[in-house]
Order: sequence, then C-alpha cells, then structure tokens
Amino acid sequence: MPVQSNERGNWPAGPQTYAQSSIVMDVESGAILYAKNVDEILYPASITKLVTALVALENANLTDRVQVTQESVSFLEWNYAQIGLRPGEEISMEEALYATLLKSANEAAYVVAENTKDGYDWFITEMNRRFEEVGAQNSHFTNPHGLHDDQHYTTTRDMALISAELFAYPEAFEIMQTAYCVIPPTNVDPEEKPMLQNHKMLQPEHAQFYEYATGGKTGFTDQAQTTLVTFASRGDKHLVCVTMKSWAINVYEDTRNLLEYGFENFEKVMLSRDGLPEEVASVEEDAYVMLPSGITLQDLENTIVRDTGDSNTGTITYTYEGQEVGRANIAFQALSETEIEITEQAQEEEEESKTSFLWFIGIAVGIIVIFIIFLIWIEMKKREMRRRRRRRRKRRPRRYEKP
Repeated sequence: MPVQSNERGNWPAGPQTYAQSSIVMDVESGAILYAKNVDEILYPASITKLVTALVALENANLTDRVQVTQESVSFLEWNYAQIGLRPGEEISMEEALYATLLKSANEAAYVVAENTKDGYDWFITEMNRRFEEVGAQNSHFTNPHGLHDDQHYTTTRDMALISAELFAYPEAFEIMQTAYCVIPPTNVDPEEKPMLQNHKMLQPEHAQFYEYATGGKTGFTDQAQTTLVTFASRGDKHLVCVTMKSWAINVYEDTRNLLEYGFENFEKVMLSRDGLPEEVASVEEDAYVMLPSGITLQDLENTIVRDTGDSNTGTITYTYEGQEVGRANIAFQALSETEIEITEQAQEEEEESKTSFLWFIGIAVGIIVIFIIFLIWIEMKKREMRRRRRRRRKRRPRRYEKP
C-alpha cells in the first residue's frame, strides 16, 4: 500500500511496512513524520487500554480502592486475557492499571471503568469525548478493554493523537516500563497475581528490545490482527508510533524501522518572533516544528485561530503540503485605538442587529397569536349563533291539522 508521506516534495522516503496502517508522530508538536493509510478505520484491540488508562489518570487517584463486581468478570471467556479477579475482591486503582497495561487483563480494564468517577457508562462517554477533544475524527469506543465490537473502532492517526496525551502522566510510563510485578493477596484471593511485561521492545532480555522505547501497549483479536503503540525518546525527541492490522512476526521490525526513520531524518526548528505573522506578538517558549533537512519555515503554510473572538491568545498551526508539522500557543499584538474602535463598533452593530431581529420575531409571534385568537373568537361567535337558532326552533308552537 502507498505511503502518503512519501508523496510530499523533498520529504525523506519512509520505510515500507507490513502493517496496513502506520504512523509516526512527534508527541509535543503533533507533527506527523510518517503516514501510511492513517485514516482508515480499523479495530484497535487492546491498545484501547491506553485510552482507559488516560481517562482513569485524569479522573481518579492511584490510591483509590476499587471493587470487582460480577459484571466485570461475567463477560470473560476462557481465552480472554485476564488476571483472575473475583467478585467482591478489592484492590487499588494503581494495581488495576498495572493489570490493565502490563497483563492486558480485560476484567481489570472493566473494573477501572466501573470505579472511576460516575461509573461505567460515564467512562465510555468520556473516552469518546476525549477523542473529540484532541481532534480525533474517526473513532468510536464502546468498551474499555478492546474486545471486538463492530462499533468499536479507530485509526492510527486518532490513536497517536490520544496516546500522546499520556505524556502528561509520568506514572503511566512507570507502569508501562515495569518488567515484572505482583498484586499481593486480597480480601478474597490469598494468592499473589504475577504480571509480566508483554511489549517485547521493553523487555531487556528479548531480541526485539529497543533501547529508546519508553512505553507502549500490545493488542490482538482475530478481527483486528496485531496492533501496537510504542513510545520512544532519543535526545530531545519524543515520538509515538502506531501500527494496526499487522502480524506479530512483523510488528516489532516495522516499529523499529519507523522510529529510527523519525529519529534520523527530522530535527526541531525552533519558533521565535522572527518569521511569525505580523499580528502575532509572541509564541510559547520552546515552541518548534519538526522538519527534515531541505525544508524551512518559509516553505510552510500557517493557520491562526484565536481562542475566542476577542481573545488576545490563540494557536498557530504549520503545515507542509497539507500535512501538519507543528503547532504552538501564541499571543497577538495589542490592537491600536482605531482597531479597538472598529472592533467595538462591529460588536455594537452585531448586538443591534440581534436586538432588531429579536424585536421582529416578537412582533411576528404577537401578530400570529392575535390572529389565532381572532379566529377562535369568530368560531365561538358562529357556534353561539347556531345555538340561538336551535333554541328559536324549539320555542315555535306546533301546528296541528284538523282531521
């Protein structure tokens, strides 16, 4: 299948992959360095659990006590990944997240969802809201574990966008980097529950170990085939790589090649006041775009959006041949007195226009109401006249003919 990013002019050619869809994205700037079929809707399998961890970390505490319900285990089948939790068992939210991310335990993910904020249904709604918030447009989740559902789907672009949000939570990476841990005996189960790292690029003893990998999550179902998310850092670069609908024998080779491509071919180009559009006064500290050699800021297009209509802050997004290569928060130049007067006048005219429109609507509604009342009055008069005629007929004397 074609690699869309290879079609950009002067862009370094990226590697072919066995995966049907692949992406490499710079975490901090949002720049997409490699793109292959990144908007095809596919099934995520257990990489879903990264979104589960994100919503939990944003809305719960690791020290919270969570309880296992019958609902959280009744859906399990013998071949589903699980850790053996039992109804009535109590563990910490932290232990539940370790089971979710390391062991890929499906019942643990369900427990996390049930015990976060307003419960399971709220949790699923929040997962989808977070996708929308990060700009993901082709995702819909129906569960916290990733077991197959035709209505549970995403894309590699969307997964990269939402996975990058985990960088705000170091505790997530502490969990994902753990090689081995156990959940101690609980109020129900006297046995320990051991957990091993499943992501081979994070296993120091494995042939697929990658020294720059900092986290990630594996996934597999018959429908999704192999899916994988991998975070990696080298120097000042932090990348996330997502591959979907691949095969276990190839997925790590693909991921290594993609991450090496990102690290070797791109550099940060810092943004400063010089070169920014005239209306921009300043840009956030350390803001940058990710570019390969041969492409400069002058080759990029930019789009500026204010936070609100009269706000002094906003966002600038840089693109190269339609593909985003970075974004940053900005502050606008202070408006001159003339510009302020023009803005205020425009706002006043807009308010006057709204007021006139509301008056018009009110008058129109009043006329309609009066007309309806008039029609009702006419109908009532007609009925009254008919009743009077009937009463007159009843009062007339009857005439009898002589025999």
